[in-house]
Amino acid sequence: MELGSPPYRFESADGYSVITLMPGMNDAGWSDIEAIGDNLLKKLAEADRPAFLVDLTLLSFMGSAVVALIVRLWKSINASNGKMVVHNTDPMVLEVLEIAGLTTVWTVVTDRDDAVRALGKKPAADRGKGFLTLLFAIVAFASEAVIVSLLFNDTLELPKKYLLVGSFASASAALVLGTLGATTYRGWKRFLCIIVIVAAVSCAVAGSLAVSQ
Repeated sequence: MELGSPPYRFESADGYSVITLMPGMNDAGWSDIEAIGDNLLKKLAEADRPAFLVDLTLLSFMGSAVVALIVRLWKSINASNGKMVVHNTDPMVLEVLEIAGLTTVWTVVTDRDDAVRALGKKPAADRGKGFLTLLFAIVAFASEAVIVSLLFNDTLELPKKYLLVGSFASASAALVLGTLGATTYRGWKRFLCIIVIVAAVSCAVAGSLAVSQ
């Protein structure tokens, strides 16, 4: 095996690592497998609490040396209080894992996003959906703010009770979406969702006062 072209790929993602094993891994000798294991363990050790995904989707067969490599990585991750998830789509590879009894101790999934979720992380698809939740929460609050501002317009001929219903509907949407975002996000996105919740409640109170005057 040439050192310049190892039969695996190591990638860092958002809070976890991905180790993709190439078909050439099955052609590597035991000494090469040992060297690969040493290298991967050094990379994983750089994380405070390592979490990684083993991608086996490029394999249609897996020899005992490769199984031993993954077992070694798994034992190391357990000792570091980390987490490992296996992504596999090939029935032959799954059969090898089942015969070795590893499917009972490892989390093995067939979908990449499910594998990321099993690590306790958010796949890109979920992050995109979460951003839409935040966007809709802001739009709902903006609609509420516009309606409440109309409630304070004494020259408006439209009955205020209709505007009040509209403001409550918008406030409810902002509260639901803001709460969903606040429980999903971290950091500045969560903070912004909390602001939307507080602002929606304040706006609803202001609208009620405008009608009662």
